Amino acid sequence: MAIATACLVAVSSALLHPFNPQQALNPPEATSAVSRRQAVIAAMAGLSAEAAWRQAVATAANALELDSSGGSAILPPGTIQQIESGRAVVIRDWLPPEETAALLADSSACFEAGAFQNFILSRNPNKKDKAANDRWCMRSHQVGKDGPFADPSVGTFAVRQRLKARMAEVKAVLSRELQDRPTLADDVQYTHEMEYLRYGTGALLARHTDEHHVELKRPNGSRLPKKPNASRRSITWMVYLNSEWSAQDGGQLRLHERAQPSADSVGARGPDLQVGWLRATSTEGEQPVFLDPLRPGPEN
Repeated sequence: MAIATACLVAVSSALLHPFNPQQALNPPEATSAVSRRQAVIAAMAGLSAEAAWRQAVATAANALELDSSGGSAILPPGTIQQIESGRAVVIRDWLPPEETAALLADSSACFEAGAFQNFILSRNPNKKDKAANDRWCMRSHQVGKDGPFADPSVGTFAVRQRLKARMAEVKAVLSRELQDRPTLADDVQYTHEMEYLRYGTGALLARHTDEHHVELKRPNGSRLPKKPNASRRSITWMVYLNSEWSAQDGGQLRLHERAQPSADSVGARGPDLQVGWLRATSTEGEQPVFLDPLRPGPEN
């Protein structure tokens, strides 16, 4: 039986070109890294999905600050630079084979046990029943309640907790290393959106933007009141658990690429939100354009 391999895809706000770091295989984990994740798992014990995730990220961030070994090696060299250039990062074999196989087994068992639900945004238009849906989701939480992904009685919970510990460390590292994104590790509500996804034959999710900005949803959006500690999706992470996938099997992630890497870091500068691009010139690459939400007037 083939062992599944995990592929991690990280996507920032302004995609967007696949990238393969030179270090394709995950190096052996240092003792300090294992200890950090054990501490994160312990910190999540007995908490709700949202509270557990916030505690996990805080614990991971604090552990990184106290680590005297030089920090985390959870992301290969070049990852931060690639994200900040406005492109996607592809890290092959990001998880050890045994962890990938365990997650794949847990996902399959949970699906067979009925723990997944249809996801309404990806209806398959080729089916006679227009309400039919082949995209299935096992959520961590929904508004007001925890989902099966965070339920200790569903599947092999310890496997999912280990993945959460890794992702909490990823989030803490990105918060520390990316330019001007410290709020990635802030202790605020509704920052946890981890789930299993499963696509059936013919299922799809149409082109969309993964960030949600009130500033861009309606006219004068920058002047609208915002919820206290409001957060937005800054980086999307997808971990693929396919076993020996090939193009003939179907399925495809399409990223709408930039023509050139950005000449400056993308995303945001303090309260200034990136809203567009300046085309590359003969002397400079593409440059991000930022909206100043505190500056009045039509010229903004």
